[in-house]
Amino acid sequence: MKGKVRSERGAIRVTSKAKQANSIAPYILALLECQLLVFDDISLRHKVVLP
Repeated sequence: MKGKVRSERGAIRVTSKAKQANSIAPYILALLECQLLVFDDISLRHKVVLP
């Protein structure tokens, strides 16, 4: 769990940097990474088996 929180914070840090730099690609990549982490956490919590 600690690793997930760290990488999520890292993704948020990257998004804020990308916003400042006005470059959209790193922002989207970091956002996707963050969403994947959250989704992974939710699926594990609810024990959802993905096809």
